[in-house]
Amino acid sequence: MPKDLFTISKKSLYLIIYPFIYLLFVTLNLFKPVKVSLLITARIGHLALNTEAFLRNINLKDMGEKQFTIFLADKNNIANHALYHMWGKNIFIVDNRILRILLTPLVYFSSRFYQETPIDSNEYDLFNNTMPSLKLSIDDEEKGKKILAKMGLGKEDWFVCIFARDSAYLKKLYPETDTSYHDYRDADINTYIEAASYIIDQGGWVIRSGNLVEHKMAFTHEKFIDYPFSEYNSDFMDVFLQIKAKMVIGTPSGITDVAAIFDTPFCGVNIMPIDYGPISKNSIFIPKKLREKSTKDFLPLAKYFDLLDSIELDKQAVYEYYSTQFYRNNNLEIVNNTSEEILDLCKEMLEKLNGESQKTEKDEKLQNQYQLIHSRSLQYGEVKTPIGKEFLKKNEWYIK
Repeated sequence: MPKDLFTISKKSLYLIIYPFIYLLFVTLNLFKPVKVSLLITARIGHLALNTEAFLRNINLKDMGEKQFTIFLADKNNIANHALYHMWGKNIFIVDNRILRILLTPLVYFSSRFYQETPIDSNEYDLFNNTMPSLKLSIDDEEKGKKILAKMGLGKEDWFVCIFARDSAYLKKLYPETDTSYHDYRDADINTYIEAASYIIDQGGWVIRSGNLVEHKMAFTHEKFIDYPFSEYNSDFMDVFLQIKAKMVIGTPSGITDVAAIFDTPFCGVNIMPIDYGPISKNSIFIPKKLREKSTKDFLPLAKYFDLLDSIELDKQAVYEYYSTQFYRNNNLEIVNNTSEEILDLCKEMLEKLNGESQKTEKDEKLQNQYQLIHSRSLQYGEVKTPIGKEFLKKNEWYIK
């Protein structure tokens, strides 16, 4: 059957089914609000954050007992089965093909019974004033601990997860698609070596996160595990490690989004766009730097906002804003965080977690100045997550 004809037939089927399904939901809603939502399963970050943000909102508004939500899912397109099954114990998921077809018309035709689950990346207050929706079962706790023991960790050992986004995952997931528009978010895992060495010197283990990455890390130590290349790599351990880590150091990506929904402390490095800030609880971060190609001068945050203000952000411009093309079009070079900057942030977070954090009057002044300038961000609004104090001290030009 031609693809177009199939599409037309499918739409026709929806139109036939829709009135009956709509009447059924009208009846159900006489007793209790019932809505249908799409569970975004193809990417682990959306499976984690979109679902969690929705549930935290529902719980914050004390709507959990009042509204019943049916999540439609495609069980043949799941990025992480362990996280999917965890959600299945906490929300009502329909992944049966026939039932999904019957309920899908509500997604396309009903604003009354369709429940969106957006994530705008400015939900700092939401995530910092609520608790995680998920928790590990006793069986999963024991399973994870046994695997950690096989990896060499003792019962009292602690570990830090590190992660640097690269293009390997998307290339495998979408081999026919040019995914280079996301390259501006990439980083070099080898710039984490100094931080990894420091963590080990402090008595911890270091486990590199990720399911599929481009190359091994150029670092060896008995207390370092290059997990993507290990025999322990699995959907379950992808999630378990993010939950149990003392902290996660990494770039924003799907796997670090898993850490966010469990409130695992997060050191965000190589943050892009530079006016983005992590929304999760217990986080600090440092952005990449931008440099003007013509002058080689670094771009202060205020000048970056001047640039955005000068651009009419129509639909196409907003799309390019989240792509490598935006920086090319505006003659900007992207400069990744150095090993020293990542080490500084690592030290700051460990001090914070160990109750040894100290801030001077100058630290507070620089932090306030940063947040004042950042309040100009139209995309993300006010960022309340602290930016690395050493980063600001060594780059005061950034907030001039």
